Amino acid sequence: MTRDQLRRFEMFQRVGDFRETYREAFPPSSPCRRWLDEVSEVLREIERQGVVHLHAKDRTRAWKPRQREVNPREVAYRYMKRIALAARRVPWEQLPHPFHVPRPRTITRDLAAAQRFIEEGERHRDVLVRAGLPETFVADFRALVDQLQQDLDRNRTGWTERAVAMHTKDNAFRRGLAAVRHLDVAMPFAAEQTPALLWHWQHARRISGLRKSTRATKKTGYS
Repeated sequence: MTRDQLRRFEMFQRVGDFRETYREAFPPSSPCRRWLDEVSEVLREIERQGVVHLHAKDRTRAWKPRQREVNPREVAYRYMKRIALAARRVPWEQLPHPFHVPRPRTITRDLAAAQRFIEEGERHRDVLVRAGLPETFVADFRALVDQLQQDLDRNRTGWTERAVAMHTKDNAFRRGLAAVRHLDVAMPFAAEQTPALLWHWQHARRISGLRKSTRATKKTGYS
């Protein structure tokens, strides 16, 4: 959460506590009760999306080489270079040398080159084995490439889940603020006979520490 979102979330929590404390003051059919229920639902939604965001963030962090004991991309790339080196030792008449390491490197180019190495390695297995590669080099390299592809897919899925969670959370904040602004209008009428109730509402509703960008916000202290 940003700093402003955290302040608003704390405000939603206080409004939720206000709802529980003064539940009997608002009949289920009243507008105030409906909007207070909406704020409580927003709280639950923000917490749910926060958990989703954290799990997705863990998946994207696992892709970073500094946080992995073994970087699958670099391991696959080193193996690819070994295959290319062995292929250079084979005379051109026996092997037209289709094994070219990608330059410049991107993850897409690395994967495309790796698939080409696997296909050509299957076709020229015997020649490359005689050049010094192990007999299982194609299967070993395919396993490395499959692991790299799986990690990349998890990383992309994680980023997609993070984006969806952030979008859903932003929408929940907008819903919550809309409900609170409805309550700003309705609460003075609902608490007309009980000034203490209005005071507690204003205390729960107030947000401190926000960046005040409009004249209205500066005057009221609300957002």
